Amino acid sequence: MTQIRIVALSIYLILSNILFGQSQVKIIGNTTNADGKYLYVGYENPGLKDSVLIQNDKFEYSFPFQEPVIFYLSQNKDFLFSETEIKSFYVEPGHIEFQFNYEDLSTIEIKGVRTEDEAAALRKLRIPITTIWKENSEHLSMLYQNLEKENNVTEKQKIQIEIDRFEAKDDSLKLELGRIGLEFVKLNPSSFLCPAQLHYALTRKGAEIYFDEIKTAYQNLDQTIKTSSQSENLLSQIENFEKSSIGVISPNFKMKDWLGKERELKDFKGKYVLLDFWASWCKPCLEDFPHLKSLYSEYHEKGFEIIQISQDKDMNKWKSAIENYQINNWIHFSSHFNQSNVEGKFFVGAIPVKILIGPDGKILQRWRGGGPPNQQNLTQTLEDIFN
Repeated sequence: MTQIRIVALSIYLILSNILFGQSQVKIIGNTTNADGKYLYVGYENPGLKDSVLIQNDKFEYSFPFQEPVIFYLSQNKDFLFSETEIKSFYVEPGHIEFQFNYEDLSTIEIKGVRTEDEAAALRKLRIPITTIWKENSEHLSMLYQNLEKENNVTEKQKIQIEIDRFEAKDDSLKLELGRIGLEFVKLNPSSFLCPAQLHYALTRKGAEIYFDEIKTAYQNLDQTIKTSSQSENLLSQIENFEKSSIGVISPNFKMKDWLGKERELKDFKGKYVLLDFWASWCKPCLEDFPHLKSLYSEYHEKGFEIIQISQDKDMNKWKSAIENYQINNWIHFSSHFNQSNVEGKFFVGAIPVKILIGPDGKILQRWRGGGPPNQQNLTQTLEDIFN
């Protein structure tokens, strides 16, 4: 059914395809009983860029740009999320006019803007999955709150098992959302929504399942989309994903460690090396430390090394965490203080991320996120190697 809907959407987009030859948009909003009130404006990213005064039950706002961009209207300067106080939609060069209720910005309906029409249709396709995902996320939030409050060890273990189950479901649902976006891109290579959909699909846990399709979909994009600002860094992300996948030779890096000694990853060839990307402000990262210390104690003499790469921008907090958590037995680097793009090389976004590299330099396994399931998997992997 989803495939049929995407095909129908694709036909509509082909018929409605237009060229974005203009370089300015004029937005006109018509309302009632709101004279003298302000709306706050943002575009590209939520955040204050300007304000507009409503006069004679109307406001007008214009700004120059070349590509479709998300436009934000908010009743508050902080752009705090609210279904009635903030509204976002895509705009394109040209003229956009709509009616709205100032007290409820969700009443704004944008029609006849190609990219917004695409986005609305895509949101509709995703509703069945996003509805389940929201329910799952709410339950996960409740479980984490219960885990924080619970003091009984047995009960905490029961809650953690439930958390692991719902986290796995979360990953599965996001993977499915990535699949829907990927199918959209295949059928609509001239849409300005494509780069964001490919990025989302690429950054899901388990994205290697359809990585070849992501790569092909990017190659088939219209040239105008490939060279658009939305596609900036997308090709390098795809290349970095491929270069840091399981089974390939790991990228090398050279940095000064926390003691000032310059080291290279290739210096550790012949050992099993676990790269751990973390930060002192990352709670899931810190919660993995006891497990890492246990593994290091058991396997270091057998040829196991841990290299931690921190995203901290405060050197004192970074070094204090190393000392306070007593993890100074192994090697530490800071990507920030080395001005290194090592996270990009290994396609690291959200942390923690752990990558196991074999003696021959090949990547053996990757883990994204912390917690017992990944800890157990890492433990079993090392047991199979060393025992």
